[in-house]
Amino acid sequence: MQQVIEVEGEIALRQLLTLKGSTILYFQTNADRSVDPLFSQLCTDTPHARFLRVNAEKNPEILKAFSVSEVPCFFFIKDEEIVDKLEGAHPSDLANKVSKVAGPRAPTQAATPSSLGMAGGPTTLEAVQQESKIHNTL
Repeated sequence: MQQVIEVEGEIALRQLLTLKGSTILYFQTNADRSVDPLFSQLCTDTPHARFLRVNAEKNPEILKAFSVSEVPCFFFIKDEEIVDKLEGAHPSDLANKVSKVAGPRAPTQAATPSSLGMAGGPTTLEAVQQESKIHNTL
């Protein structure tokens, strides 16, 4: 199972961002980790993308380099180019943007039980979309 990568320092982040493919970069603080469970589940549900987490308090130089003004903050990166940004904790927006930037699973990757609608149940994106429909927030 894929894990969220904890980024420690600017050099490590630069190396990770030079890799081809889709990357979701998440800035968080120790005080507000409310999005962590969703971010981790999206990571599991989207194994063909990289999920990076930066502790804003421990890495102020990275925060400044990305001009982050609100935390949590997410950057959606495709092949080294920032294609979207999301500030604040908005679960349905986060799930939709991850789906948009990561695209469909690569054909060589096996499907996970949850993506097949088996015992794992709906994917996180499907669950968030269903919840949003119930509350008319999508």
